[in-house]
Amino acid sequence: GNVDVYGCSSNADTETVDPDGNRLDTPKGTSPGVFSVYFAPSSGTWLIYNFKTLVNRDGTVVEGAPQC
Repeated sequence: GNVDVYGCSSNADTETVDPDGNRLDTPKGTSPGVFSVYFAPSSGTWLIYNFKTLVNRDGTVVEGAPQC
C-alpha cells in the first residue's frame, strides 16, 4: 500500500551542485515535508516515490505542517 509520512528533513550535511557539477550555495536548515512511500513486496522494503516540502515560496511554513 501507499502511505504519506509527515516529518522534517535536514540538508545540513549535504552538498548541492548544478547539472555541470558546480557547487551551489544552498542555505542549510530543517524543513517540514511529506514523504509519499509505498511497500514493494518483491523486495520487502518501503520506497520513497515523492517528497514535498511544506514551506511557502516566502519561506513560511504551510499552515498545519509539523514544526521542526
